[in-house]
Amino acid sequence: MDIVDPDRIDFLGITKNDKTAFEHLFRRYYKTLCLYAVGILKDRELAEDSVQEVFIWFWENRNVCEVNSSVRAYLYTAVRHKALRILQKQLSEHKH
Repeated sequence: MDIVDPDRIDFLGITKNDKTAFEHLFRRYYKTLCLYAVGILKDRELAEDSVQEVFIWFWENRNVCEVNSSVRAYLYTAVRHKALRILQKQLSEHKH
């Protein structure tokens, strides 16, 4: 028996320009991704902005984006990378 993965279904919909599928994925993960980003950035507004930017990038690149594992893992990795880039930028700005 196959298990239906709602993330995979939504991702496939997103690749076909389905805004409703994108909204489902956004609503499913936005809050938890923000909490994850806050843990890294220690700033709620910055965390929310970074998560929103990841989702914007995800939508704008939906036709070339490849998710080979889980969509959840992909989003968490993208948010982590975004947050670390922000921290790196802040660190370099403080050095100058």
